[in-house]
Amino acid sequence: MAAVVRESRQWGGGTSLHMALQTLMLRHGEELTGNTIVIIVSDTRTIRHREAAGELQKLREKVKEIIWLNTLPREEWDNYSTVTAFQKAAAMFPCNTLTDLEQVMSRKFLSA
Repeated sequence: MAAVVRESRQWGGGTSLHMALQTLMLRHGEELTGNTIVIIVSDTRTIRHREAAGELQKLREKVKEIIWLNTLPREEWDNYSTVTAFQKAAAMFPCNTLTDLEQVMSRKFLSA
């Protein structure tokens, strides 16, 4: 692991959600349709968050729904402007454990 960190040009630079979303759209854009549900697992903390919010909105316009599983404790959400920014395009749920995941998925898909 130490060698991976030393040799990586990205390690320690922060999460780049906008680049991840751009790559998703570039590599899989044709597969993303009005029937697609995208699930993102992230604490919302990212570099260049405005660009990330823009890419997320572009993705939202292509797909049926974006479900965001936020690993930050719910009581911390108000401390991050990224939470509010990303909630404009994604249905966001707190999710830190398998029990949380089960509850989110039960609510989302059993009520549909």
